[in-house]
Amino acid sequence: MALGVELALVLTTLIWWLALPGDPRGVPRACLLALSGAAMGLQSATITRLGVAGVSTTYLTGTWTALGRALGGRIGTTNRRLPPAGDTVRQAVVVAVYAVSALASAALVHAVGGWALLVPACLLVGVIATHRWMRELENVPA
Repeated sequence: MALGVELALVLTTLIWWLALPGDPRGVPRACLLALSGAAMGLQSATITRLGVAGVSTTYLTGTWTALGRALGGRIGTTNRRLPPAGDTVRQAVVVAVYAVSALASAALVHAVGGWALLVPACLLVGVIATHRWMRELENVPA
């Protein structure tokens, strides 16, 4: 349900942005940012609910912090309990994906403006469809 609401927020942002004359400025820009922020907050809450430790989908600082702590613990001389190596690798991959995604997103927005919001909208549709398909498979008698 949360992903459906997120999709609605992304599509609302897309439609509003495309309805504006030119690049969003002032209050319209602030409202578009608020809608996007609400969508990302729902995404973060969904990931938290799924229990994916050490990875945040909406803020880079938390993932950088977790990655730095894990790497620092591995090269330090302390006997503290370290997260599994797989967690550290996952966090490093997430940071790399953030960097590549930021560059690609900036290029896409520069090229097509508000139409760039079709990418997250389509990804959300895919995630929702996959989730429903997986639930249907769970309910099929063997």
